[in-house]
Amino acid sequence: MARTVDPALTARRRATILDAAAPVFAESGFERARAADIAARAGVSSGTVFYYFTDKATLFRALFAADIERNEELRDRALAEPDPVSGIRLLVDALAGTSTDPAAVGLVAELIRRVPADPALAETVAAADGIAREALAELIGRAQAQGAVDPSLDPAQATAFLIALTDGAHLADRDVRPDVRRAALAYLRTEES
Repeated sequence: MARTVDPALTARRRATILDAAAPVFAESGFERARAADIAARAGVSSGTVFYYFTDKATLFRALFAADIERNEELRDRALAEPDPVSGIRLLVDALAGTSTDPAAVGLVAELIRRVPADPALAETVAAADGIAREALAELIGRAQAQGAVDPSLDPAQATAFLIALTDGAHLADRDVRPDVRRAALAYLRTEES
């Protein structure tokens, strides 16, 4: 009789391995990270790690692939906000909020090192980033139409600035979300507001 796969168990096991992998990659770097260390943190065997993720590069990519679904959910919540400035605030807070993860700085450093050598990783990161960028640009346009955001701003350029602010939060050694939010909203503000 064939074994049945429990999708909930599979999802939990993958999530456990990913949660264990993030600090290992952040602390050791991609090259020195070992499946045995990830497995030990996850409470599984090394074979189990490779059952769910075919190799170390696939595992590393999966850490960032999760951002696609997260950004889709964020986009949907932000675009559903009746007030576009509230939607912008929600997105900015959430994007800067990932910086509060203790592994964030190390993961960002490894991401920067890995992207040139891994086109699939670059594509994954670009997809997640594109979702956030499109949502921000749309919300900025809506807010401009309502007179809540400086109409002289180019939405795409303003979005690039806001993404740079949220990305920069990952280099701080503390939670800078309030500062990022303040800077973002001040940048977008019209002269009258």
